Amino acid sequence: MTRPPYATAPPPGRRVAALTAALALACVAEARADEGDREVEGPAGHALEPAGDDEEPEGRVHGGHHKEHTRNLLGGKLIGLVTIARAHAEEGEEPPEVEQSPFFGGSVFYERELLRNKLEFEIQFALVTSGDVHVAPMDILLKRAFHAHHRVTPYIGGGPALELVTEGDEREVLLGMTAASGVYLWFTRSFGVDIELDYTLLVTDHGIEHAPCFGIGPVAHF
Repeated sequence: MTRPPYATAPPPGRRVAALTAALALACVAEARADEGDREVEGPAGHALEPAGDDEEPEGRVHGGHHKEHTRNLLGGKLIGLVTIARAHAEEGEEPPEVEQSPFFGGSVFYERELLRNKLEFEIQFALVTSGDVHVAPMDILLKRAFHAHHRVTPYIGGGPALELVTEGDEREVLLGMTAASGVYLWFTRSFGVDIELDYTLLVTDHGIEHAPCFGIGPVAHF
């Protein structure tokens, strides 16, 4: 008995193609549903809360310390420091009094990330004055940042220091070491403030000079 045309079964190739298309559509729909429920992951694998309509994911606001697309930082600070010095006394002489001199001024610095989220290089130039005495310090630091939060980044650092001291017609170059600790507070993805406390030890012709320093100022990624 001959089958009517409308009862003819489709070719096997068409059935396979239709089944494949249906499976693909089902997988896409399931993936979209899972993506809507999944938490956003931060740069270090930490889960972040999904952002609202008016907020960006925290990982995009600041990637722990450096954004994913930049490794440079430029900043400036208002600084105040105190030099504490006691001249070396010869045997049999009374120790001289400790001299303390406050200095005020400003600094600019450039920072470059060397190892992602681990190590930074910084060079800083400053100028401070106290009466007729002018001091131009330069620090070269290796810094280690700790990614406590996408808006709060503490750090420590250390390295060599050089100071050019000018008093009238006299000039003196001092060498030493600087240790630094501070924190970056980020207000946006690119701009924040740096709060830093330094300690510099310098070798002079008269003995050892100590110079604790405090600074605060704006910073920007680029």
